[in-house]
Amino acid sequence: MILAGVLKAAAMHVGLHRPDILRDYSRAPHSITGEALREVIKVWCCTYIAIESVAIAEGHQPFFASDYMVEQACVASNPHMLPHRLYQAISTQAFCNKVHFAMYDVSKMDHGEAQISRASLLKMMEYDLREIERRSGSVRTYHAELDFYSASFQLRAYWLFDGIESPARKEGIIKAFNTGVKYLEILRLGEAEGHSIKYLSLLTLRVSSAMAIFISKVLHSTYREYVNIEVATNLFNFVISMYKQYSVEDNDTNGRTTKFLAQIWVIHADLFNTHPQPPSISLNSRLFFSIVHDSLWQWRDKYAGKAGNGAPNLPPPLVPSASPSQDFEATSVSRSEAAVGHPVTLFEMPGDRIGAINSTQQPIGLSTIDNQQFTGPEHFPTCDPSVWPSNTGLPHDDAQHNGALDGSGELDYEMIFPEGVVSCSEDTWYRLTRQERF
Repeated sequence: MILAGVLKAAAMHVGLHRPDILRDYSRAPHSITGEALREVIKVWCCTYIAIESVAIAEGHQPFFASDYMVEQACVASNPHMLPHRLYQAISTQAFCNKVHFAMYDVSKMDHGEAQISRASLLKMMEYDLREIERRSGSVRTYHAELDFYSASFQLRAYWLFDGIESPARKEGIIKAFNTGVKYLEILRLGEAEGHSIKYLSLLTLRVSSAMAIFISKVLHSTYREYVNIEVATNLFNFVISMYKQYSVEDNDTNGRTTKFLAQIWVIHADLFNTHPQPPSISLNSRLFFSIVHDSLWQWRDKYAGKAGNGAPNLPPPLVPSASPSQDFEATSVSRSEAAVGHPVTLFEMPGDRIGAINSTQQPIGLSTIDNQQFTGPEHFPTCDPSVWPSNTGLPHDDAQHNGALDGSGELDYEMIFPEGVVSCSEDTWYRLTRQERF
């Protein structure tokens, strides 16, 4: 998110967002026209898509409520002659921005007024969605299909935020469910045709996780009779397999997400067995991505900080070698205290807060082979707590490493300034070693 903000600021600083009046952002008095202008517009459209995708994927408000050049590029006649793939992508991204800004404004209204406004806006924006579909034509490429169904799901999923049960809400949620199923079917078919899911964008991956949780919510609700349970369950498992393919080592972010999704299925199933009701959401703090954030807090209430959740004990942090035991005891916090005191997010969860579920609590349709990543901690040799250092001190190598860095508490001059590179006075060096500000 920080890098997206830096990219936005840098692009606007040099005038990429208004190449038609580039002279206002440059010392050079000349302007660009023709083919050069079209190339700059292409660059700005790609920049716009990149930074807004990150904002939506993180659950933040989009950067731009409106943008003059993007609005010009999205005109039906395609006046800047953008490549068809880019034209479709920028049109759907601008539509998604419009949706999220509108829903953000609704979230600030009073409850009753918000219910009416949300329903009206969602119905109105369906017309805009149909216009985008009409422009894209009857035959769409793989990427254009993904863009369109992603935008459709982001719009229709907001029906879940409507707290009053009504026929319109039910129809909207079922539409969102079917849209998510179609999106995931395209991803699965694309993988079979050679479109590797290992190289999907951040937004595609995050939207897939939101769809999986949305599917789980609907399948474990009174709306399940209106949908295809078997197909949706298989696609939920497909999302888990996607994250497995993204995972590069045990207990990394994507690996933990597979366990999180499996456990969320169990939580939703337990809630449905206890009290069947329509799908709902209780937390609305991350716009569209609140679908995931709400389930994350459900997971936290049930699994976080509990023994046997499949997570390894984390090694102690690096501490000065003079008294490692004393320093660690002064700064250590039990896992249960940490879980209670600090909220977590899906993609930044501490390693000891995500774990495996019992094999009897698998999502329907998961085979033993497919589910072996989260059938129990015994399947992960590196998750054995015995391989981690004890809380009484540091491993020998780490203690030596700390000693090399700290020594007697003074910094090594050559570690900071290699010989012959820079010189400084004795007074300056004294202040450097004491870490004082100039």
